[in-house]
Amino acid sequence: MALVDKSEGMAPAVQQRGRGVLRWIVRVVLGVILLLLLLVITGAGYQWFASAADRRAYPPPGELVDVGGHRLHIVCLGEGSPTVILDALGDGTSAQWGWVQPVVAQVTRVCAYDRAGRGWSEVGPPPRDTRTIAEELHTLLINAGIEGPTVLVGHSFGAMVGRVYTDLYPEKVAGLVWIDPGLPGLRSERMPPEAHAQADADMKLMNVAPLMARLGIFRLIGIDPSLPEPQNSYAQAFYASNAFWDSLRADAQTLSLSDAEVETTGSLGDRPLMIVSATNGWVDPNGPADESRRIFNAMQEELLPLSTNSRQVLVEGASHASLVMEQAHAAQTADAIVQVVEAVRNGTRLSP
Repeated sequence: MALVDKSEGMAPAVQQRGRGVLRWIVRVVLGVILLLLLLVITGAGYQWFASAADRRAYPPPGELVDVGGHRLHIVCLGEGSPTVILDALGDGTSAQWGWVQPVVAQVTRVCAYDRAGRGWSEVGPPPRDTRTIAEELHTLLINAGIEGPTVLVGHSFGAMVGRVYTDLYPEKVAGLVWIDPGLPGLRSERMPPEAHAQADADMKLMNVAPLMARLGIFRLIGIDPSLPEPQNSYAQAFYASNAFWDSLRADAQTLSLSDAEVETTGSLGDRPLMIVSATNGWVDPNGPADESRRIFNAMQEELLPLSTNSRQVLVEGASHASLVMEQAHAAQTADAIVQVVEAVRNGTRLSP
C-alpha cells in the first residue's frame, strides 16, 4: 500500500488557525487599549467637571493678595497683637486650621494662609524651597497690611519655613510655635530603616500623583480630615485637585535644598519658642510610639537650645496630623499658641 503525504494538505489549515489566533489577540489588545482610553477620558472628564464644581461651591473665605506674578490666599480672624500666622504641614492648607484658628482668635488676631499651589493660592514659580516660600510669605504680609510683631506657627514643613523666615526677617518675628516640626535630619542615617522606607514610598507617590489627580483617582480615594465644616469640605476638595499634587511634587523636588537652607539658620535669641510634639507612632499614626517617633521627638527636643526661652509639650495619643485635625488634640495645640502670645505680650518666660 502506498503511503500518502498529508502534510501539504494540513499546512493551509494550520496557517488558517494561526491567523485566527493572531486576529483574536489583536482584537483583545485593541479592546484593552480602547477600554483604557475610555477610562482615561472618563476620569479626566470627571476630574475637570468636579474641579469646576468645587471652585463654584467653595469660593475663598479670605483675600487673594498679589506677591509678584501670582496671588496667595490669606484669611484672618480676631483682633489684637501680636498677630499669629499659621503655616500648615507639608500637604496642608489653610482649611486644616479649622479647629485651631477660632480658638486663638478669641485672644488675638490670627491669619492662616495657603502656600503657592495650595488651597486657594495660585501656583508660584520654581524652585519651591523654604527660602522662596519664606520670601513670598514676607511679601504677602506686607501687601496684606499685616505688620509685626508676629507669632509664627509652623506645622511640620511649615516649621522649616518659619525657621528660614525668622533668619531672613528677624525683626518681624516675636515668637514661634513649631508643631511636630520638620527637620533636615529626618532624611539622615539617624532615622531607622522603616522611616526611610516610608519616605521613599512618599517620593514614589509624588512621581505619579499629578497624573493620578488628573484622572480623578484621588476623588475616588477621598479623605475625611475630621475638621469642622466648612473646612472639612474644603480640605476634601483640595486633596483631589490637580494644583495640590503639582505643588506637593514641586516641594518634594527641592527637599535637599530646603534642608540645607534650614541647617544654616541661626539662634532665635530669647524669643518664646514652643515645640508641640505628638506621641503616636511615626510609621503607624494610630499605634504607640515606635523607634522613629522616639528619635523624632528627641531631635525636636534638641531644637530647644535655639532659644533661651523655650519649652516642649507632648500631646499624649496625638499623631503628626491629629495635632491640628482632631478637636481634642487641636485644643492643646491652640493652648500652646496662646501661651506664646501671652509671653510676647507680657515680655515673660514660658512656664515650665
